[in-house]
Amino acid sequence: MHLMTPPFRRAALCAAALALAALHGQEAQAALCTWTGTGGNSNTSTAANWDCAGGPVMGDSLAFPASAANKVVQYDSFITVADASFAAGYEVSGTLWFDNLLDITAPLTASTAIFSGEGSGSVSIHGNGLAEINALANIEPPDSIQVTGGAHARVTMTSSVAPAPIAVGTGSRFSAGQGVTASALTVAAGGTLAVSEPPTGAAAGSTVGSLTVTGATTFAAGSTFEYLASTTYDPGRLQAQNGLALNGAMLRIVVEDPANPDAIGYMRTLAAYADSSHLTGRFAGLPATGSLVQASNAPGIWYSVSYGVNSNAFVQITRVAAPAVPPSGPGVASVPTLGHAALALLSMVVAGVGALRRKTRST
Repeated sequence: MHLMTPPFRRAALCAAALALAALHGQEAQAALCTWTGTGGNSNTSTAANWDCAGGPVMGDSLAFPASAANKVVQYDSFITVADASFAAGYEVSGTLWFDNLLDITAPLTASTAIFSGEGSGSVSIHGNGLAEINALANIEPPDSIQVTGGAHARVTMTSSVAPAPIAVGTGSRFSAGQGVTASALTVAAGGTLAVSEPPTGAAAGSTVGSLTVTGATTFAAGSTFEYLASTTYDPGRLQAQNGLALNGAMLRIVVEDPANPDAIGYMRTLAAYADSSHLTGRFAGLPATGSLVQASNAPGIWYSVSYGVNSNAFVQITRVAAPAVPPSGPGVASVPTLGHAALALLSMVVAGVGALRRKTRST
């Protein structure tokens, strides 16, 4: 007679097998492979470029240290690793899949690299300098992209199945290259979000600097929203779909070509939001529609800001002629421009007040 394994026994055996497989996977993930760059080429598939026998395997953690002989890396291994960390100064191409953490010390040049978070997929970008990431795909929540420690991250995202939150820390900067989507965006005091800035290699006329946030977008007081008034590229914008809190953030406008600025009356959109209930606060020194701001790199080039409501729910700027009486202070708050008659009346009033004071002192 043929004896069959009882169902409960089969279930127990399957559970034991899964447990052993999980344990084996944990053991495999514990391995650390360090890049030496001594294999005579830049390929990660070349075992001699690593300090681990045979090179990295699925589930390993990878380290690309400052001491490596070659910091040009062609990632062609086609395996998913647990973690990967890059010291400053690397140039990376190819596609790197990781499960847990991608840790980048700027500067980093990623000429054609795709960093894809297959599992939890957190990304930490820090250090001093630019981390150029031309493709960052499938980073999933509840993890995040964090830019800290003075780094400048310029990121283009090819796809985002489930957008993750982006956090920009003090002294750091995040530039959205193209197609970047986030579940939330926070910019700390001293941090900067830049839009409409082209990534390296962008073709003239292509859309650049676009960022869509499906959740809340929050700027802290003392943070900066920077916009490039570009004429070479089709400028992107911030799409804040579920709330835009400005909280007194600074607005910085950079003119791409100060010798050929926007024409008077030309309007640009910086940010879009659902309606007036989704906008909280104003930019520092720009309390109301009609307030004036001067380009940070082009004295004499002025814009007027507008905060739209309801169906016209946009933060926009319009190029205007230089005011007769430029705003004082940090150079942002609008001051009414007086005509000749008003100036003459003001002069008479000032002269009268002065005569009255002199008469009062002499009596």
